[in-house]
Amino acid sequence: MPQLHPALEQLRACPNVEIFASTDPTMPLPPQGWRVAFIETDQRASGVLCKEQTQQQESCLACGYCFRQDKGNVVFKVH
Repeated sequence: MPQLHPALEQLRACPNVEIFASTDPTMPLPPQGWRVAFIETDQRASGVLCKEQTQQQESCLACGYCFRQDKGNVVFKVH
């Protein structure tokens, strides 16, 4: 929804907010610079496989990848 874009950009600029564009293969990619949450079946998927879902980490809190601004996209398993 293009009318939400300015407000979302304001939120993204906050130091304590992380926003992912959640996508699936039927959706366009977000604007450049956005972090993307992909599903594993999306041919465009790039990023780290969710370490909680792959049991490399006990929990999202233990991993912390999605909470850090210096990180990139994440790929989730379909369930």
